[in-house]
Amino acid sequence: GYIDFRIINNEKLKLDNYIISYIKDIRNKAFVVYLCLLIEKHNTQKMSFTLKEISDLVKISTRHIKPRIDELINLQLIDKKRANKKEKGEYLYTINSYARFTELGFTTFHIATLKLLLKQLEFKEINETQLVICLYLKHKCYNNTSFCYLTQEKIAEDLGLNRTTITKAFAKIEELKLITRSKVNLSDFQYRYDYFINF
Repeated sequence: GYIDFRIINNEKLKLDNYIISYIKDIRNKAFVVYLCLLIEKHNTQKMSFTLKEISDLVKISTRHIKPRIDELINLQLIDKKRANKKEKGEYLYTINSYARFTELGFTTFHIATLKLLLKQLEFKEINETQLVICLYLKHKCYNNTSFCYLTQEKIAEDLGLNRTTITKAFAKIEELKLITRSKVNLSDFQYRYDYFINF
């Protein structure tokens, strides 16, 4: 289907560019969990969550969410500790506010846009890889515009994906009108795509 990306709610989320720059080291499914936690933190000011709360938030069973959380812990994006050590209470997972490398700056996203992308993910209109590509392209836009130009080789390298995956992903996100791209011939054997972000 088609989603209208006109923004009514102007609330924004700043995502540290360090995380985007090294996104190929984070599995896409774990990144989506982290993104959901950041949005929930923005909405509620809540920093710590139980496993059940994260499971409910992301709409994934606790059994399947656990490996994704463990990956975020290993990357020091979230911390894990017991709510009550003496009584061996349940674990709390806290967004690591120190996992910020501000010298790389931030990329700003509309909260409403992120929620719409996550809703498309929930309804299986896109997958985690396609969502990450959308956010990556927004990050690469110049001077807060909706335009960037990149080779598919560069995108594949930055995201740790192969060309076939990139090609299939673009076919889907173009179909959903999330991006528009135009082919620019550089020579008889070389070309690039100019990307226009529609969100």
